[in-house]
Amino acid sequence: MTTHPFVVKKAKEVVSLLLKRDVSVITPFENLTKAEVVAICPSKEGLKYTHSCISQRFGTHDGTCYGCVIRRLATIAAGVEDVRYNKNPISDPNARAGNLYSLLSFCSEILTQYNRMEECETGVIEAYHKKNLFRRFALDNFAAILRLLSENKRVVRPIREMYNTVVKQLGSGTLEGRLAELANPSVEPKFSKAVV
Repeated sequence: MTTHPFVVKKAKEVVSLLLKRDVSVITPFENLTKAEVVAICPSKEGLKYTHSCISQRFGTHDGTCYGCVIRRLATIAAGVEDVRYNKNPISDPNARAGNLYSLLSFCSEILTQYNRMEECETGVIEAYHKKNLFRRFALDNFAAILRLLSENKRVVRPIREMYNTVVKQLGSGTLEGRLAELANPSVEPKFSKAVV
């Protein structure tokens, strides 16, 4: 939500009012997925010392909150070592997995039935022309599951079932292709001024 285009636009307006001058907001990673940002990071080895979870900023990382789940899948897809988490909802059936399940369920719908999704789910995506971004994001998350399975890592049954449903419709080649794209990324951040 903090990088939602509407929030960025309103924050720019508030800052301009407070400073009594126009300000520019540059959002270089706006059209990149987290896995793409990880893949192009010039200091990947340092990522394992950072975190994405504001509720765990003092050193312990539960690993089940939404931010941790997205980051874990992104680093897996990009093949980069991540911070250590206390719990792993991908492999541990006893870990809280609601955030993981809801994320992958949404991603499954993006990939397999986007045109049948409710307007409340796709309206903002369409309004800001982000369908391709969300598709790549969804591919990243299931490509991470493919990587884990191909490395014979444990993946709990509900996640394997979601993965199998996606692969049945897309084919595993799509996810393998996505892993190849992340291994040799061609995306770049855009440091030009944003229009908000």
